[in-house]
Amino acid sequence: MINPKTWEPHETFDGPSLWGHDRLYMDEENRKRLRDMSLDAAARGVRAPLAGECPWLDSLVRQE
Repeated sequence: MINPKTWEPHETFDGPSLWGHDRLYMDEENRKRLRDMSLDAAARGVRAPLAGECPWLDSLVRQE
């Protein structure tokens, strides 16, 4: 849930999808560039959403 009164936007430069989406409509060169950005974010330990902030992700973690 987002509270419009307290929510603040922020800009990130960690690449496109942190979930692993592959944009098949793009040419291979651009897909590789975006994939490399995602892999770099993962190598630095960046992931979203953070555990404790996403009910769906938290439910999966509890099942493990």
